[in-house]
Amino acid sequence: MLDTGKMNREIVIQRKTSTQDGEGGSSDTWATLYSCWCEIKPFSAQTLVKGQNVIYETKKIFKTRYEEAPLASTDDRILYNSNYYDIQSIINVDEGDHTLHIYGVSTD
Repeated sequence: MLDTGKMNREIVIQRKTSTQDGEGGSSDTWATLYSCWCEIKPFSAQTLVKGQNVIYETKKIFKTRYEEAPLASTDDRILYNSNYYDIQSIINVDEGDHTLHIYGVSTD
């Protein structure tokens, strides 16, 4: 069950949109789909070394009401606290249409 008292963080769900530039090309931008309140739990963090680059990866679980975020998909991203989290998966807890767990990953 979702403890609504812990849903004290506002997030913004963004979706990538493509706009035509008038010369046959296009550019991608991120547009706000909606915002909602949620509880945020850390899931994991790790440091990855790829070649000579060090990448810091943080994963979080964003817990929200089902009706707050039914349109989100794994093509979208979350903006929270000036950080972007790519949505990896969305789980409808107990398939009860009351709580969603949105798993997001941020890399620096």
